[in-house]
Amino acid sequence: MSGRGQHILIIDDEQIYRENMGAILRGAGLAVQSADSMQAAREKAQLSPPSLVLLDLDLPGSDGLANLGEWLGMPAPPHVIVLSDATAQGQVLEALRRGAADYLAKPLHEEEFLLSVQRGLKAWSVAEDLRGLESRIEGLAARSGSLLAEAREAAASAGSDDALRQAVVEMACDALSARRVSLLVLDSQGRHLVVMNRAGADAAPEGTQPISCEEGVSGFVFRRARPTLITDMGAEPDLAAFCRDDRYGSRSFVAVPILEADAVSAILFVSEPSGRSVFGKADLALLQWAVQPLVERTRPAVESLSVMERASDSLSPALTAEVLPKPDTDEEMGLETEMAREVCQAVADEVDPARVLAVALGRLGALLPI
Repeated sequence: MSGRGQHILIIDDEQIYRENMGAILRGAGLAVQSADSMQAAREKAQLSPPSLVLLDLDLPGSDGLANLGEWLGMPAPPHVIVLSDATAQGQVLEALRRGAADYLAKPLHEEEFLLSVQRGLKAWSVAEDLRGLESRIEGLAARSGSLLAEAREAAASAGSDDALRQAVVEMACDALSARRVSLLVLDSQGRHLVVMNRAGADAAPEGTQPISCEEGVSGFVFRRARPTLITDMGAEPDLAAFCRDDRYGSRSFVAVPILEADAVSAILFVSEPSGRSVFGKADLALLQWAVQPLVERTRPAVESLSVMERASDSLSPALTAEVLPKPDTDEEMGLETEMAREVCQAVADEVDPARVLAVALGRLGALLPI
């Protein structure tokens, strides 16, 4: 069960034990170094910090319990399995009380030895993940609190909502150690998701096309309408067809929809974990926390997308061939030219799209013959 970044350090003054333990561990696919003294072990640890230490309590010229305390006192301590002969029960019990993960008596039983090391590595991995999660939570809490304070202060400022959205996207990218994060906002017609903000690889949104709510991976999240963790798209019947190894370095993603009146109004989508192959439950929980500053502030993004859309939708029925047939005379052509000019002026004069149609129709009515 070797994991990337896991290293075992054997500290024993007896060469035969170092060689036998090293051979067993390497045969199991584990990365191993060995040292015959604490000084040699310190030098190796500086170059490659160990995940697990196999420590002989009876090293000549040193105190076994003091050596144990040195390893356990490191900022990111390894798990330590102590080694001694079966007669040193008092020292072994004290080592276990002080924090040794396990004890193995010499001569070693191969299967027992390997099982103990594997358990130790798994425990170290869990502890390492917990330390990383605590650090990520602390950073996320500090940045999230700062963002909320800034948002309150800049609530009336132009561009404050876009700045907040971008800050949240970048915060999610950092907190989840991801290569790609996108905020997709639902358009006013409720048919497409539009990328509003990005962070990470290819962060520039230029050239991004609207994505149908009924298609692709984003459509899958939109229809589910709940926080989603996918470790392997290839294993999901609804997503397997969208796997693109030429574009993404991982088939894992996490996504959190933002709801407005129980309907999805935006999605914060995170893909390509960096430094690991898949996202986990902790990543989804962090993303749900990171998205909170956006929950009440997606409407400005929706409105900024929809102003011209709604204006266009309101005017288009009045300009179709069925309503305005092709003019037959120069007089009719001139009238329609003047009508089109008035419609354009109405759009330019009114910043509220709901009033555009009424103003435009009023100006058209004034031009039409009685």
